[in-house]
Amino acid sequence: MKKIKTKTTARSKKKIFQSRPNSKIAHSTSAQQFDRHAKDYDQWFDKNPDVFKAEVNAILSLAPPFENSLEIGVGSGRFAAALGIRHGIDPAPQMLSLARARGIDATIGEAEHLPFTDERYDSAFMITSLCFMRNQLNAMKEAHRVLKANGILVIAFIPKNSQLGIKYRKDRSKDSLYRLADFFSYSELLKKLKTTGFSIQNSSQTLLNPNLSLDVLPGHARGSFVVVSARKLTCSRA
Repeated sequence: MKKIKTKTTARSKKKIFQSRPNSKIAHSTSAQQFDRHAKDYDQWFDKNPDVFKAEVNAILSLAPPFENSLEIGVGSGRFAAALGIRHGIDPAPQMLSLARARGIDATIGEAEHLPFTDERYDSAFMITSLCFMRNQLNAMKEAHRVLKANGILVIAFIPKNSQLGIKYRKDRSKDSLYRLADFFSYSELLKKLKTTGFSIQNSSQTLLNPNLSLDVLPGHARGSFVVVSARKLTCSRA
């Protein structure tokens, strides 16, 4: 994977720390919170275009299939629209309205109970949303169910021990959205993927330590925004 360089300014770094929005799908309490702040959440992307571009580039660097794909926790549809993901699901009605305005075929619902048939999609995406899901393992099992054989699950997340992850965990008492999040590490995610029937394929990262650089690199050790691509495992019959 080729390194992608993007300039990081002191001003953009300050914005990342102060204003970075969190995940889009969760139990009903966080869905209600995001509905109340849907416009403010969505405006973050306009105020931080360089950060958003770096995150999109980190996902694109893994080159997963986008045509027949689903974003689980689509929120306002910013990532789905930028990546060409046509379908999305989220429990927050106001967020879905914004996603539909961006041309996303958006369904209301929860990640743990996807209203889709088995083996429907080539790829599924959870972009900064898994940490807010009520039952992460069940949500990943549901993603496995709706993926076709050898389908790809892409998870973008903020590792709990990364520069931003540490800050957000300290901010739990100040921000109810962060308080509801269940952050996890890269190694913990690998265990979840194995448990739910996936095999990791590749990873990329941006918002790199120590200065939250917007370069995109392979791997996961330095990033506050890490993307993992995993393939659905299928049991062979004897």
